Amino acid sequence: MSDLLDDLDLLCGLPAAALVQELWEVDPESFEWTERERQQWSPPPDIDGLEYARTYHKIAPETSAEPGDFDPDRTPHTKEIIEAFCDPRFSKVVVKKCTQAGASEAMRVALGYWARLDPGPCLLVLPTKQSADKMFRKHLEPWTRHVVKDLQTGLTHDITNERIELTTMVLESANAGSPSALAADPRRYVVLDDLDDFPPSVGRQGAPEEVAQSRVRTFTTRGKVIMISSPTTEEGPISQAFEAISDKRFFHLPCGACGEWFIPDWRSGVVWDKEGLKGLPAAKKAAIIRREQRARLKCPDCGHLMTDQERLQLLPEGCYISVLEPEEAAQSTEVAFQFSALVNPWSNLSDLAAKWVTVQGPDQLEALQRFINHELGETFEHVTHKTSSKVFHRKRDNGGPRLIVPKWAGKLIATADTQKNGHPYVIRAWGHGFRSRLVQWGLAEDLEDLYEKTLAHSFDIEGSEPGTFCEERMSPEILAVDSGGGIDLGGISSTRMVYDFAMQHPERVVAVKGQGGENRAKPGSRITPIRYSTIRFKRPGTDVDAKVLLHLLHTIYYKNILDNLILREETGLPVLWEECEEIDDDYILQLTSEKQVLVRVGNRMTKEWRKVSEGRRNDLWDCSVYQIACADLVDVRAIEPEEKLVEKRDKRSQRRRDRRNAPPSQRRFSRADGRPWISRRR
Repeated sequence: MSDLLDDLDLLCGLPAAALVQELWEVDPESFEWTERERQQWSPPPDIDGLEYARTYHKIAPETSAEPGDFDPDRTPHTKEIIEAFCDPRFSKVVVKKCTQAGASEAMRVALGYWARLDPGPCLLVLPTKQSADKMFRKHLEPWTRHVVKDLQTGLTHDITNERIELTTMVLESANAGSPSALAADPRRYVVLDDLDDFPPSVGRQGAPEEVAQSRVRTFTTRGKVIMISSPTTEEGPISQAFEAISDKRFFHLPCGACGEWFIPDWRSGVVWDKEGLKGLPAAKKAAIIRREQRARLKCPDCGHLMTDQERLQLLPEGCYISVLEPEEAAQSTEVAFQFSALVNPWSNLSDLAAKWVTVQGPDQLEALQRFINHELGETFEHVTHKTSSKVFHRKRDNGGPRLIVPKWAGKLIATADTQKNGHPYVIRAWGHGFRSRLVQWGLAEDLEDLYEKTLAHSFDIEGSEPGTFCEERMSPEILAVDSGGGIDLGGISSTRMVYDFAMQHPERVVAVKGQGGENRAKPGSRITPIRYSTIRFKRPGTDVDAKVLLHLLHTIYYKNILDNLILREETGLPVLWEECEEIDDDYILQLTSEKQVLVRVGNRMTKEWRKVSEGRRNDLWDCSVYQIACADLVDVRAIEPEEKLVEKRDKRSQRRRDRRNAPPSQRRFSRADGRPWISRRR
């Protein structure tokens, strides 16, 4: 301390102790402060996001039909979202929403709050450079003039299309397709707007939303990530982010009649009088509904029908309610909101109902998706087909015996999946005309056990007469094992183990891997059901290099074939896909575990297969898909009809019986199965 006072003596030319005492006794009010100095040195007001919005935020005339001072009560569904944006407790806020409902304005409220009261470097990410430039030109540039004008530096080069530098913080915009912009300097705030329009990846760095979120890592708990978007499909990034957060909050309204709280739901909650609409074209129906304002919002508890005017009057009383218990929600650090156009004050029930009527029909699927995504704020999934369990119950009633090969079968095929608990497998008998029947299914503990239960096992064959068996037995001709997943089994990758297993048995074991969306063919192009790839790998437990042929299967193609085979008899065609009479409920659940849905890929609609529900096992369904692929590999279409198969088996059996009954002198040159040691054919 004495050294510091000595330095002050030299600098000031008078005793430091006297200088400190003089400054200490100065009254701050005696200074002549300029207005700018008072603003810069005064502590920030202790207000929350809503108070800030009412006090400071303004809507520019060039950005809205309702310019002027911002009133949070005008959009009640965004009030709690604004509070979450500005609350330092939340490190992540996800908003899954309908379009044109005020969420982007709520985001700009948060930008002003951060700049004025809780500053930190901010990154705003939009899908494309064009959208980023449009956001700056139409929204951020007016925002700097009307909301944070007093925070500008006064230098013209501090405000550009990609960067706004204020006296308190820096705001940068980037497009999701730019790796350099996303992987730039650390940011305390990252805002991802229109998230579902982002490209799937940024070069080799991964998904753009993941790259952008990593920018807040150095700020630890002080960092905040905001995601805003209308959803597309269940696989879209906003839906994935929404599902990953446990504290989900939905906007509830109180019923004007019974007072019960409910979530406004389109499918069960919006109704309209259909009198006089039957048989009219969709456009005519829509015009009548809109003109006569027929739509009503129905309370799910008492059935009260609310007019649009009553709905608007109830909106200020609405609030978000979490799916968690209040105590848990109060402790959460991540929160997700979802709302639809039914809580949007600028929406009209009858206008929405009219639009809904016009998007019905098989040729309006794209318009239907836009309505569900943009108006309802929900993911779109049009289920085109789902197999009922009743189909398999009927197949079980007409099924054959277990472990018995039908007499019409010419080949057995075994297929197996790879899971942590072992290898689920299926063995089917195949015959003429692509006909097949389930013979055996189960779970093998490991690959050795799988070999014993499939390739090393032989099965009885039905005889030509009912209740009899052929003298021959049949074993699977081929075993296909799924190599995907890369599951760690005792420190060794399951993929390498399957490769090694296929290499040890190259004649009868094949390694397969299913490819779905990434193997999707373009319209008009030819589908390649099976592609081949030579894989080099190190054998498990050694440094020995080896290689194996991997079969890449177009799973969408084979799943479509499997579905058609299963449902043939439902359309009156002969049965080709037969089951065993002993199949259990678990087998049926797995064979009905997937559904066919219509999804948008780029600018077109395409059909894909997805699980009916998460967590439902589909191992045996995958094994059945591999059965169809292996049927192509071993060419089951070349199997002869039942009559010829039975005739050839009977002849072989008769020759064996003749040789067994022949005198010893005539059978010493015969093998144990009756065939001669020396072939008579040249």
